[in-house]
Amino acid sequence: MRRKHNIWWSPVTPHAISRAPVDNSADPLVTGAGDDLASFQVGENIHLPTHAHPYPWWSIFGIFVLIFGATGCGSACPTVSQERAEFFAQSLPRPALHGSLDVPFELMNGLFTEQIRGMKPVPVTIPGLGKYQRKLGAVSIAPRSIRIIPGKPGQVHFDLDFTVLHRKKALFTMETTAAVTPQVDGGRLLIPLGPEALRKVKPTLSPKAADQLAGAIYGALPKAMRMVVPRRALKGIANKALGQLVDGGYGLLRDSVVAEMAPRTQIALDLPGLPVEGVQIRSRQGWLAVGMKTLLPVKGVLPRTKMAPANDRMRLRLMGGAVAAMGNKAIESGELPQRLNAKGKPSKTGEYRPGLSWESGERPAKIWLWREQGTCMRARIGATPHLSAGQNKSKQQEVRVKVDDGTIEDVEGSMLLSAGAWIQGLWSDAIQVSKSVAAQTGFEVGERKVEVAVQRAQVLGDVVELDLSAVHR
Repeated sequence: MRRKHNIWWSPVTPHAISRAPVDNSADPLVTGAGDDLASFQVGENIHLPTHAHPYPWWSIFGIFVLIFGATGCGSACPTVSQERAEFFAQSLPRPALHGSLDVPFELMNGLFTEQIRGMKPVPVTIPGLGKYQRKLGAVSIAPRSIRIIPGKPGQVHFDLDFTVLHRKKALFTMETTAAVTPQVDGGRLLIPLGPEALRKVKPTLSPKAADQLAGAIYGALPKAMRMVVPRRALKGIANKALGQLVDGGYGLLRDSVVAEMAPRTQIALDLPGLPVEGVQIRSRQGWLAVGMKTLLPVKGVLPRTKMAPANDRMRLRLMGGAVAAMGNKAIESGELPQRLNAKGKPSKTGEYRPGLSWESGERPAKIWLWREQGTCMRARIGATPHLSAGQNKSKQQEVRVKVDDGTIEDVEGSMLLSAGAWIQGLWSDAIQVSKSVAAQTGFEVGERKVEVAVQRAQVLGDVVELDLSAVHR
């Protein structure tokens, strides 16, 4: 017989969540409490206690998973067992976009500035000066700035500025561009800004480059030569030399200063712990969006956003379904509890087996419970999660979750448990997220490593968003 129950409880005070890896799948987020709620009346308000007990570290998704649900267990009734097996066997036929790591240009550009600051100029020879090259003396090139700029899909584009120096004094500047096709290596996205990245375009010189070069040559000549060599003639020589410099500037820059600075400017972006099947690189207006494709059983794809991340923060956007699916994988692997008892607590002999999903609309975060022994049962609980971030008593950043509503939406078989008890079990299993995020996500520019800490957390429609502030190492 099919029975349906609707149960409401009052909002729960948010509890700290910590350590978890942020990743994928299909339905997450419920929470709860309820110490001694062994029974209830339909429609009765259940007031939940506000204490919680930290659970051992699992994964970043475990956080949301446990936040939003846990339940279930057993192994008998064929229909219930088959339904549960089919639930966990879901996958997509081809990869789809389920997450995005958004990195503001300004954050990386600032690190580029730090990396090239103090870099020794690289000696070069300006072609076309003939005998005046020896008179001119030491000429070198140093990087002035490196900036990521918008580019075509699949590539990261850079604007490179250089200063040409004569005896450590600036003569003129050169500007060119580079384009890099990122490569995935394990869990890292590599963006190597090296000589091969330079585009074969002519560098641009500053407007008064010829005058400045002619003046430098004139100043380097002995007084006797200055009397017989007109400045106008030197400007003609400078113009000719700079023309050759522009024509061959690609090779000059590639083989000198760009090769020298390459180890300092390579970007290595640590991707969150998603089972990534492919990446999608897009340049937005002010930030780089690294889309992550998975085979997780998630309904729909990650929607685009026009809202830029803060200039000093990275942003991780995940489909709620991806968070839930990763939670289910953690349940299957044993990282999260596979069985729970009637109080919603982890138990090796528990009768109930949990699963998670995310469904658009009212109360999107779903908890599924299966009891496959004795009186077989399948139940679905829905809730609306709200996330926030803040410091705990140890001054560590953490994510907190609270649930405004919660309803047992559907039951197959006898419903013999209290919804509040399951919520309490989930709160007891809540885990810390901030350190897990930091362990999974970050990037390096050259030897400069940047880790992250959660500064803001929220649910927007079907998307879970975490703002991650940079922590330089």
